[in-house]
Amino acid sequence: MKKIKEILNRKRQGVDCTEQESAEIKMFLKEHLIQVGTGDVQLVEQIQTLFPLEYGESTDELNNIPTFAIGEVLGTKAFNNGIKRAPYLDEKIHIYIEEKQVGDMDTIKLLKGWLFGWDNANINEYIKL
Repeated sequence: MKKIKEILNRKRQGVDCTEQESAEIKMFLKEHLIQVGTGDVQLVEQIQTLFPLEYGESTDELNNIPTFAIGEVLGTKAFNNGIKRAPYLDEKIHIYIEEKQVGDMDTIKLLKGWLFGWDNANINEYIKL
C-alpha cells in the first residue's frame, strides 16, 4: 500500500507512472474493489481520479471474474474475521445480493463460493494445528 501511495503522490506532482506501476495499480484495484467496505475506499477513489484508465481496465476485468470466485474471497475473509458459517451474517455479501430476486443464479453462485471459501479457510486453520 505504501508503494501505491507513493505512485499517487508522484502523479499529483505531474509525474506519470511506469508500465510496472500501472500494473501494480491495477492489481491493487482488483484486490480492493472486491473487498467492498475496506478502509481503502479513499485510496481507491484517488486512483479513480488520478488513473482513470487503470481504474476502468481493472473494473472491466473484475466484471469478468466469476461470481463464485468473488464469493470465495468473501467467505475466506469472513472466516478470518471470525464470522460464523452463515453468509447472511457477512455484511459484505449483502452488497452483492441486495435487489436480487430469490433464486437468482448469480446469487446462488456467490453464496456457494462464500461457503466454499469459508470451509477451505476453516480446513486450512485446522490443518495448521
